[in-house]
Amino acid sequence: MTGLAALICGLAGALAGLVGPTIIGRLPEPDPAVEGKVAYRAIANARGLGLWLAICGLVLGGVTGAALGWNAALLPWLYVVPLGVVLSYIDLRTRLLPTRLIAPSYALVVLLVGAGAAVEGNMNLLARAGIGWVIVGGLYFLPWLVFPKGVGYGDVRLSGVLGLALGCVGWPAVLVGAWFGFLLGGVSGLVLRPFTGLKMNAHGPAMVIGAVLGVACGAPLIHALQR
Repeated sequence: MTGLAALICGLAGALAGLVGPTIIGRLPEPDPAVEGKVAYRAIANARGLGLWLAICGLVLGGVTGAALGWNAALLPWLYVVPLGVVLSYIDLRTRLLPTRLIAPSYALVVLLVGAGAAVEGNMNLLARAGIGWVIVGGLYFLPWLVFPKGVGYGDVRLSGVLGLALGCVGWPAVLVGAWFGFLLGGVSGLVLRPFTGLKMNAHGPAMVIGAVLGVACGAPLIHALQR
């Protein structure tokens, strides 16, 4: 069943990649306008975008499904991986994470976690998801509160969605996923800033990849550290 979970989650990510350009092209521009922002319609028209996003979605979804297997925790990730692929590209190109995609995702992820909890008969999934939201969301909210120029509020919004999905998996996934997100975001910022000249790094891709690594490596890594 692990192979089936990897296949289904990978296909969900790939499908989101294929339709991603359409989704991006229909996003409303921020109001008020952001100076220097590339239009969503313009970035949606990038050559071969759907194929590249589909490949990324297939890989991230496959890794996530293989790590989770066929269980209730997989349900929210069937949505979170596709969402993360689309948001990562948007963030890379615009340094923005649109609320239009993130805000309704909270309700959808909670519904998926609740459905998984009901099917498995384990209401602890909902409690863990809520605590994951508080932990991961708090880890991004506090830096934003102290130094908003370093972390955008879109990152804070996304962190809550990822926290819900990570909490559903377990505490090792929460801790390792959040840590990898910060690590990858910091490293990529240091490496790319001299070339881009941008003061704010796109944290979205690092957060999404970090969350997937938390799912895949969280439990083994924590277990190894406890030896």
